[in-house]
Amino acid sequence: GLARGLEAYLADYPHGCSEQIASRAMSRLLLMTEVDFGFDQAESAAQLQSALRLLTTRQNSDGGFGYWSGDATTDYLSVYVTTFLTEAKEASHALPAGLLDGALNRMKQLARAKDGNAQLQAAAIYLLTRNGEVTSNYVLNLRDTLEQTSKGKWQSTLTGAYLASTYALLQKRNEADSIMRTYWNAADKSPKLSRWYYDWFNEPQVQQAQGFTLLCRHFPDIAKGLSYDDLKMITDPIRVNHFNTYSAAWGVLALKSYSKLAQQANVKLAIQSLPASGSPAILAP
Repeated sequence: GLARGLEAYLADYPHGCSEQIASRAMSRLLLMTEVDFGFDQAESAAQLQSALRLLTTRQNSDGGFGYWSGDATTDYLSVYVTTFLTEAKEASHALPAGLLDGALNRMKQLARAKDGNAQLQAAAIYLLTRNGEVTSNYVLNLRDTLEQTSKGKWQSTLTGAYLASTYALLQKRNEADSIMRTYWNAADKSPKLSRWYYDWFNEPQVQQAQGFTLLCRHFPDIAKGLSYDDLKMITDPIRVNHFNTYSAAWGVLALKSYSKLAQQANVKLAIQSLPASGSPAILAP
């Protein structure tokens, strides 16, 4: 129900910068196969193709993306659009020739930057790994930098969550699990309901959704122990209509990832009554 509301909001959003195009398309991509939503598959596929064609007009010669045609590359935006393109590829949708290859070329530039943003680098390396690139050297170089600049701290950040997920993809489970457990144990799980006035890509609500999505996707043994309270950081902002296009799309990603986890891990849900007095009673197991 929450995802359906977010999808309706994104579908009706009147503006169309590259972030908004990717967010609208991301939501429809993730939800078009949900039988209960009743989306027409041919119409949804046509909408995705339209979004992909628009994104080709926003891609620069370095493979990165600007907000509008002719705008300079913005790396946070480029990582986000590459995330959407990767989701589309993994869902077997045809991509315009060169669109993803160009985006991955930009991810390689970010991954090997000497003085880049660590979180962006970790996300770029993760996306490259998901797309079949050999990223071991990128990982080692970033680890060396992190050990010099934030030794003992980076594991507790979203950078650590992205690196842990990359290790999981590289089949290095011990290292992956160790870092992700450190991240998740330290993560701020309180719902973020206050208005965010700073850079859109650093919004705490989105940072939480990213970490939650990575946990559900790559660490089912850890994530299957999630409680209802752990879900509140995703669900509570949505319930009070606290979201924008970017956080709405990441909210759908988080909910979809948890849904898949629940199916795979056989997570059991129940509905309880909460009487004014007495003990709660299970209404539906």
